[in-house]
Parts: sequence; C-alpha cells; structure tokens
Amino acid sequence: MRKLTDFIIKGRYFFLAFFIVMAIFSLYLSNKVNINEDIMKYLPFSSETKIGKDIMDQEFLEQDSSVLNVMFKNLSDDEKIATLDQLQNIDGVSSVSI
Repeated sequence: MRKLTDFIIKGRYFFLAFFIVMAIFSLYLSNKVNINEDIMKYLPFSSETKIGKDIMDQEFLEQDSSVLNVMFKNLSDDEKIATLDQLQNIDGVSSVSI
C-alpha cells in the first residue's frame, strides 16, 4: 500500500495532466454524441406498435401540441365564465375545461 501511495504522490503532476487532458477530450467528444430520443426508429416497419403509432399520428393531428394547465383561486362564478370565454377565444386553443 505504501508503494502505491508513493507512486501516486511522485507522479501527481502526471496524473493531474492526464486527467485534465482526458477531461478536455471528453468535453470535445460530448459534442459529437448524437442523442436519439425517438424510440420508434428502433422498431421494424412491420411492428404492430409502429403501425399503430403511424395510424395515431394520422388520426390525431394535435399530437405535437402542448398542454397548459392554469389555475385561478377565489373566482366567482361570473369570473370563471368570463375567464373560460377568454381562454377559448385565444387563437390556437383547441379545448378548455374546468
């Protein structure tokens, strides 16, 4: 154990330089990594899951839309109805529920 610690202490500048070079190399390579978040690319074209997903994409065109939840506190019934109407009249809003 003593020999190992002596070796590390004597070569501390080498180890430091090695880890700095490896860190820089890792940072460079991290930009080269492609991340594939679409799991459907891994399925064969004849897969029932892939076929079903394609049908769902055709039928439900709002697949790429976002959902936004808004909460209001202490509104009277009239204010709730007015707020509901205002939200429904916003361009691009497809549905509003209470």
